[in-house]
Amino acid sequence: MAVKKQKKRKKRAGRILPGVLTMAAVAAAVVLCVAIFFKVGTITVTGNTRYSADEIASASGISVGDNMLMVNRSSASAQVLAKLPYVTSAQVARTLPNKVEITVEECAAAAVVTDETGLGWLIAPDARILEQAGDSESVPVLTGITAVSPQPGQTLQPGEEDAATSELVASVLTALVESSVADKIVSIDVGKIYSIRMMYGEQYEIDLGGTDELAYKLEYLEQILAELASRQPDVSGQIDLTLQTEKVARFLPW
Repeated sequence: MAVKKQKKRKKRAGRILPGVLTMAAVAAAVVLCVAIFFKVGTITVTGNTRYSADEIASASGISVGDNMLMVNRSSASAQVLAKLPYVTSAQVARTLPNKVEITVEECAAAAVVTDETGLGWLIAPDARILEQAGDSESVPVLTGITAVSPQPGQTLQPGEEDAATSELVASVLTALVESSVADKIVSIDVGKIYSIRMMYGEQYEIDLGGTDELAYKLEYLEQILAELASRQPDVSGQIDLTLQTEKVARFLPW
């Protein structure tokens, strides 16, 4: 009986082995065909305005002629984000037989901050350093904080004596860029984290208090500005939005 069982096992093994070898050969052939024929033929870029398609493709590390199987999407996306500071997200997709599509989102500068030497640096809404500022930037000046050893693509690093953090700066700038008043703000003082102040042109000083309820405060500010424009268009003063008294803003003329 034992001899018969051994013979049966040998027969089964003899039938299975050729099948396994055939499947392995087919798989190897498929991989070889893909490696030979499925190469990157086109790289398309969408969502870009500041950077050219060539700049983004080059930053991704993907080139025409690369093996489609070897395109590492997460690595390519990370390289775009690391090399191009204005890009806030990058998605890389492969479409067989030969197409790679890179979809990006870009940001605009939200403010300018100075470093220890007095040089100005543009920063994004999330407090990342973008690049050195030019002479005629139309973004708010961030005061009360100094950028230490700024590098494009890296998060703003405040000085040791600064009260504000990069997180606080990001929360203020993110809320501001989503507001309709952003284009009229000329400066933002974060020197006192519980008394953040902004200048709306030269007409209004706005005291926001802390970072609590920022979105609500800025929405409230839009209503106040509209009312002041209709009733007292030539009057300047301070708009108190700290909401310390019954959640009501106050206007104090100069």
